[in-house]
Amino acid sequence: MKNRQHIIFTIILVILIFFVSVNFNVVKAAGATLSVSKQTVAPGETFELYVNLSVQSIAYDIRVSETGDGIANKLLTNKVQNGEGDASRFWLIQVTADPTIHPIGSKIATIKYTLSDTAKVGDKITINVTGDIVGRNSDERNRMEESITITVGEKEPEEVAPTEITVAPSSVIITQGDTKTITATVSPSGASQEVTWKSKDTSIVTVEDGKITAVGTGTTTIIVTTKDGKVSKEIPVTVNPKENNSDDNGNNNGNNNGNNNQQSSTTGQKDDSTTANKPIPQAGENIVIILIGIALLVTGIVVLVRYKRIK
Repeated sequence: MKNRQHIIFTIILVILIFFVSVNFNVVKAAGATLSVSKQTVAPGETFELYVNLSVQSIAYDIRVSETGDGIANKLLTNKVQNGEGDASRFWLIQVTADPTIHPIGSKIATIKYTLSDTAKVGDKITINVTGDIVGRNSDERNRMEESITITVGEKEPEEVAPTEITVAPSSVIITQGDTKTITATVSPSGASQEVTWKSKDTSIVTVEDGKITAVGTGTTTIIVTTKDGKVSKEIPVTVNPKENNSDDNGNNNGNNNGNNNQQSSTTGQKDDSTTANKPIPQAGENIVIILIGIALLVTGIVVLVRYKRIK
């Protein structure tokens, strides 16, 4: 008897559970996630909050609230059925027999926030989103309670827009094989000095960080451009061919040989003239001296012989 009562009680309990599940919505996990365009925002800047479905949905009813100071304005930027004009609540209700099914990942709301200029660096702002996401089946209700925190950060300095580029030198004449460096200065002084360099004809000159190398001959142009690409400057470049040193050497050698020959000839002439000016003993004078010597010798012998005979 007790076993029968226990069985009947179990059957009744199962029927009750089934009845409740059919006639009441079953609460499930959160049906949407939150994301922001940037996590750190400076005073006066804007950012966006996105609500993205994590389940298939046919309807939703969501409210948004914030904690923390610094919010100057918020605006629901995308249009949601029955939610226009209310940035705190957005919903989509479908009562048609064949409702539209929104897939997972659908962005069901975008809220644009603007921070106050008086927001303090380091402050935290928490955005809370609560509500219900109705799943693909109308009896499937997903309760959502999500939050995300934004940090107030330093405002980045505004970048100064460049207006002009000054280069030195403004034009280049170079010999093939040589190099030359060009400097570029961006005005005004607060603008980024970062520039890019480009050669219109790399068969004539190449360029890297302002240093040009003459690889060919002819004329071309170097272009220097600011980081934002809005300002540029052109530098005309002329590359002259190398001089032919071998021909020059040949000509120089020929000239040197000719000069040497002329010098040799001149030297010979000088030597000849010097020789001609010196007194050269003549053959006739030598003979006369010899004959005089012989005559004196013979005379001496004759005188000596006569002197002996007289004695």
